[in-house]
Amino acid sequence: MPQGRLLVRAQPAQVEPAEGIGGLISIADLKVVLARLLPCWEVFKLSRALHALRLWGPDAVFDTEHVRLPFPCRVYTGRDLLALLLDHRHFAKVVRTVEPILASTDEGVVVESRSTTVRMEGDLGHIDTLLTVCSELGIARDMFIRTSNGESTVGRMVQAAVARFDPGQEMEWTLEALARYLAPSPGWTNRFGDYYTFACTLETLVSRRRGEGSCLGTHVPYVIVMLLRLDEEHNLLDKSSRTASPRSPRLISRRLERGQSADGTWPYDWARGLPGDPFPDSGRARTVAGLTLMGHHMEWIAFAPPDVRPSEGCLVRALEFLIGQTPLLVDSAVREYYHLLTHVGNALCHYAGVKAMSAYKLLL
Repeated sequence: MPQGRLLVRAQPAQVEPAEGIGGLISIADLKVVLARLLPCWEVFKLSRALHALRLWGPDAVFDTEHVRLPFPCRVYTGRDLLALLLDHRHFAKVVRTVEPILASTDEGVVVESRSTTVRMEGDLGHIDTLLTVCSELGIARDMFIRTSNGESTVGRMVQAAVARFDPGQEMEWTLEALARYLAPSPGWTNRFGDYYTFACTLETLVSRRRGEGSCLGTHVPYVIVMLLRLDEEHNLLDKSSRTASPRSPRLISRRLERGQSADGTWPYDWARGLPGDPFPDSGRARTVAGLTLMGHHMEWIAFAPPDVRPSEGCLVRALEFLIGQTPLLVDSAVREYYHLLTHVGNALCHYAGVKAMSAYKLLL
């Protein structure tokens, strides 16, 4: 049971999309989708802010005079979004509830991911999702945080995630964040003295029934692929896990390819690997659900090695559907499902081989 001082990286480990992914779509096609996903909403919600930050990044600045806005209201910059989520003073000015999301404790900075009261602003949705977004964006360990009761750093968020880890929790986001901030350490010890490794926790995810989990189970293959990619450079896993883990996303890819419809969509019950209705409901909800399901899958596929992901033809058909259908959504649908639709935008950035802000500048 390894113990000792927790070593948090000064900069979280980064992972680039897999070889052969960038360039599958044009920047011109990407621009049309991103134009619908500017961080501009009539009603502020925490999940929208978090997903917008993940898509656009902390340095995003928008020239709104030359771009059509879906709603005549404030457009948040990346700095605005980061401050809202990591500085309680800014949070309290925008969010009308007195319930904070950041609190300093002896174990570190605890993030309240789910609201305990009903409020218009909503909640972050998943355990350690804020920390995961920080890790993906390369937010440094020593980045300043102002909590509801003190001053701290992102590193203290990592320490709290480690201390409070429970194998029964929803751990897809926690594992990615810890892998990025703790690499090359193969594991960690929680506040009860229990030692966990990335290999053993990954085995738990791999053994899950396909389709189980948040967002129709699509976050499970995402974290599996991400840990495999991080392992390539940082040796996080053991030999057994390194060999067995790719089988799960590889099987998922085969089922997605087998279940793909002629228009490029994947069925709601994608885990069965059979063609079917993209979503059981009708109308707008069906369209948005189909888009967001595909966006989630296309995100993890972008990081998967060639022998793990679907064929290029399958990906191109899916990309054509996303590019063709997302811009057709009415403004009210974009507003309501913004946080889910950012997964489409983020995925398309990978396949265009550019960051969202780089593509946005070409909109002007």
